[in-house]
Amino acid sequence: MITQFESSGIHSYCVCYEDPEAFFTMFTGFYQIIEAAGGIVRHPSGKYLFIKRFGKWDLPKGKIEKGESPELAALREVREECGIAKLKIMSELPSTYHTYELEGNRILKKTWWFAMDYNDGLVTKPQTEEGITEATWLVPSQFDMVLGNTYRSIAELIGEVSWNTGETA
Repeated sequence: MITQFESSGIHSYCVCYEDPEAFFTMFTGFYQIIEAAGGIVRHPSGKYLFIKRFGKWDLPKGKIEKGESPELAALREVREECGIAKLKIMSELPSTYHTYELEGNRILKKTWWFAMDYNDGLVTKPQTEEGITEATWLVPSQFDMVLGNTYRSIAELIGEVSWNTGETA
């Protein structure tokens, strides 16, 4: 089923199964699991932090290191990828999953997301060695630009957030 899905060009499926947890366990058995964490960062000015990596809009995130909690990884990754500190986690957001192939291996990446507040200057420093060409602050009226050139899981996460508070809608 996974091979058929990957070769079909269809981007999503709905699977009905009498025991969803058992199905998920079976499904994940075909993948190497990688966990990552990141944040939707809000500034008091009403702007939100986005990055552009490999030509697509994204949110700052990265792999969780051994022994690191998702919260600490998210804070570290935002600092590293955007060059900002003094971040504060306000709440946990829904996690996302996406799949890809790397060196012939099927990867399932779970990303833990957090709403964060940042109350310092708006100057950023994109982590170019990670393929990040921009780290910029946008107001919600600019999100259509992001939604037109981002990954499906990021678009769905953006749709889950109430942009006045950073909380889930």
